[in-house]
Amino acid sequence: MIFVKKELSEKERQELAEALKNANDVKRYRRLKIIELSGEGYSVPKLAKLFGLSNVTIRDYIHRYNAGGLDALRYGKSPGRPRLLTFLDSQWDIILHRSPLQFEKLKTNSRHWTLSLLARFQVVTRLM
Repeated sequence: MIFVKKELSEKERQELAEALKNANDVKRYRRLKIIELSGEGYSVPKLAKLFGLSNVTIRDYIHRYNAGGLDALRYGKSPGRPRLLTFLDSQWDIILHRSPLQFEKLKTNSRHWTLSLLARFQVVTRLM
């Protein structure tokens, strides 16, 4: 069985209680509560059932707390999927304000951008 460190010091308990009281985010509060209850002897399966999370998630929170304390329970913004378009937004603004007709490499007579023209533009400019 995995639990939070066997004995939390009085200082650690106070820090945890203070963090719980000041938590202004549901996710943060839930993570802190899981740590608190684990310190009281609740098992991983019991916590998973109580909070509707997987055992793996509960174990992850406990491992993170044991390794780095309260700061390790903070979550950051996920970087998300890698960009498919290689140009920066500001570069796209400049490109889109011009007609596709102005780009000789596209070899088009169209005055309006279409998705296929944008895709072709990106491929053509990568080859340059």
